[in-house]
Amino acid sequence: MLKLILLRHAKSGWAQGGQSDFERHLNERGEHDAVEMGQRMAARGIKPGKILSSPATRAKRTSKLVSGELGVSETVISHDRRLYLAEPGDLMSVIRELTAATREIMLVGHNPGITGFAGRLADASVKNMPTSSYAEIVFELEKWEDLDWETGTLTHFDWPANSGQEED
Repeated sequence: MLKLILLRHAKSGWAQGGQSDFERHLNERGEHDAVEMGQRMAARGIKPGKILSSPATRAKRTSKLVSGELGVSETVISHDRRLYLAEPGDLMSVIRELTAATREIMLVGHNPGITGFAGRLADASVKNMPTSSYAEIVFELEKWEDLDWETGTLTHFDWPANSGQEED
């Protein structure tokens, strides 16, 4: 069985003069929410062996904060330029390339691609992934290269404003 955790980056501030979208930082709420969601994931026993993240500043910071709460070394985080504002098909390609025996992987990305990806992978509808939300999807597969649309089971979905009323 394989487990994929899809995490949308935390809330960021608007780009300031001369700053690109790629360079946007988390705002205060984003910093707080990333830590809180990392704690919620830790309480569920989530411990990815690999974290794939967009290299955008806000996604990198989200990855770092969440990995710290999960007790996962930052050395398991890799940044892939293809994940920046990626479409669902692009995300699928990146995941299918994984050859490692890692059974639990986290992908940190952006909307609308990450919501679309979650919605097409799982048996349950994921219509919107707010900032800092995550979808936990499991697959009855042995290898990531066998991943396909509508083959996963959404086992958990949570977001900051959910206040502990997670959907299972």
